[in-house]
Amino acid sequence: MTDLYLPQLGIQIETDEAHHLGQVELDQIWEKDIINATKHVFKHVKVNCGIDEVNRQIDEIVTFIKLKIAEKNASGDFKSWDLEAEQNPETYIKNGYIDASEDVAFRTISGAASCF
Repeated sequence: MTDLYLPQLGIQIETDEAHHLGQVELDQIWEKDIINATKHVFKHVKVNCGIDEVNRQIDEIVTFIKLKIAEKNASGDFKSWDLEAEQNPETYIKNGYIDASEDVAFRTISGAASCF
């Protein structure tokens, strides 16, 4: 799990606290596995530095997010995240299909089962 996930942009943000220093190789393997499976983009905030540097990293990520939103808006591909619709079985029943690439989630098992 990452610290922040923006599903409509395919961006995952990871806060690299002190414990990450002792598991760099494992973190790299984990991240590569996720990227290979999802094609998501990872951004990192390294917090083992001064507050000014942390704020600079955050500003850089916010700028990146705004650019991605602008790109998707310009191409007509931006779709606001609607948690209610995502978790509502009627959304998928109406579509007539469920696509695993859409990060489908249901509140209950019975909600998922009602689609079939």
